[in-house]
Amino acid sequence: MAFKRLLDLSIIISNIRLDMVEKALVITAPIRSHLVPAMYVAEILRERYEFHFAVDGDVLKQIAERNGHKTRTMSSFRILVGMEPLFILQQKRSRPTKWRILKSVYKNEILSFRQRELAKCITEINPSVIFVDIFASTDFIVLFTKFSSAKVIFINPMLSTYRVNGYLSIDQSEWIAGTPAPRSEDNEFSFRDLVENPLQVLLNVVRNRQFQLLTARGGFSQKHPVAKNTVFVRLFKNIPELILAPLELEVSPLVRRENQFYLGLSIIANRQETEVDPLFVESFEKILRRKRQRESVLIYCAFGTYYTGSDRHLLDFVTRLVSATSSIDNAEVILSVNKLVADTLRAQNSLPKNISLFKGVPQLNVLKHADIFVTHGGLGSVKESIAHAVPLLVYPLDAEYDQPSNAFKVEFHRIGLRGVFRYERAVDMQRKIEQILNDSSFRDRIVNLKLDLERRYEKEKLLRIIETLI
Repeated sequence: MAFKRLLDLSIIISNIRLDMVEKALVITAPIRSHLVPAMYVAEILRERYEFHFAVDGDVLKQIAERNGHKTRTMSSFRILVGMEPLFILQQKRSRPTKWRILKSVYKNEILSFRQRELAKCITEINPSVIFVDIFASTDFIVLFTKFSSAKVIFINPMLSTYRVNGYLSIDQSEWIAGTPAPRSEDNEFSFRDLVENPLQVLLNVVRNRQFQLLTARGGFSQKHPVAKNTVFVRLFKNIPELILAPLELEVSPLVRRENQFYLGLSIIANRQETEVDPLFVESFEKILRRKRQRESVLIYCAFGTYYTGSDRHLLDFVTRLVSATSSIDNAEVILSVNKLVADTLRAQNSLPKNISLFKGVPQLNVLKHADIFVTHGGLGSVKESIAHAVPLLVYPLDAEYDQPSNAFKVEFHRIGLRGVFRYERAVDMQRKIEQILNDSSFRDRIVNLKLDLERRYEKEKLLRIIETLI
């Protein structure tokens, strides 16, 4: 009997401990490069919180679950960001004419849909803190009106999206110190717009009216006015923002806003990878063996998940890159591209013996052995290169978002060079790769930066910051 009482007591204590673990919900953007750094916040708070990631598909679900987190499947529909055409097509099963879009905006169809989705998720999880990706920032308006008791914190997987006068902003690729930041675009329309496209003008008026009405509910606009001079996203004042990057990558620490908290490189060293080419597992040890035996350098080339098809521009670029790296003496090359580009390259060319082509690799593992990283300039790749002290050569693929700005900052901090994706010749690629490999100052600077960031962003320090915000 005594043993049974002791067993019952231990079960009760275990259940109490389980109840003490609070729940956290992460509302992600439907982008792999946003989900992966967000898991670093979960890593910091793992002892205190059980994390649930709201994802919109199997790829992100697999990544989160493979790394030990629970997931909730939700759509990626957001209010106030112009998603009505896709919503009408997918949810209403009808044609998104401008009149139909106008009706959808006027009736707040996405708002009603999103309220139901979030209500179901939050009721079942009961999180005490909700982390919202800045690309889903308008969800905060829904949360404010319906779930005001939950603590909300923005997470930003990029560098600062604010325009600060005199400094490079995240949508710029060139900068002269002291020049004014570009003005934010306004929503005014001209008489010519009204004559040429009256329905579009009417739609813009209704959208602006929708925004004003939704942000007026419950005193939202008084407590959380819209932040001015932001790029890519709408942000709101008086909400803390965790930036999943080091402040030291900005062009100046003066770009930091009062509500922003930089968390360093934000990389999980033992991250479990998905979508790895089976051929890589068989080949990697052979590549490393050849590297050791011949005392070769390892050139690693990868370009993120921006292009998923056999894009002509990417194919042309990779073909030039193959030509450039095949001419470099004593080099092993690992080239990671999407399946269609890989299949096309194999069909078109007999690849040189020093080049190994894969459809996906465990990047952190490859960077441990690399001497240079040729990349598209996504911030995740830049940070992971710094974490392994590998100098960079950056060719931005996407001119619309932060890759050109990241490329500038890599060169500004002298931890690598940058090039022009569409037009750079193979001979110029080769020259830049050899310059980085032969000039030890690039590696020295990135080593020093890595060590400095490790000191500045210790996990215990970051834990205290986040717990204070919560």
